[in-house]
Amino acid sequence: MVLGLSWIYGSTDTETLSNISKTAEELGKIAPVLYDKETLNVKTDSSLFAETHYHLNPYGPRTRTSELVEQFKAANIK
Repeated sequence: MVLGLSWIYGSTDTETLSNISKTAEELGKIAPVLYDKETLNVKTDSSLFAETHYHLNPYGPRTRTSELVEQFKAANIK
């Protein structure tokens, strides 16, 4: 089993990043967690999202998939 943090459109303020970091740490106790260690999967480009901060528009999944492939490779998960 492998877990992945969702992409979200949101703020990169300290409190938000701290909360996401804590979530990733707790999830990591269960299984490997895939996410961008620098951004914690918080995106500031609204053009990737549709009607909510969580739903990608038709163009977002391609970028997300490419990032996930790289994260799987970096984690040496096959």
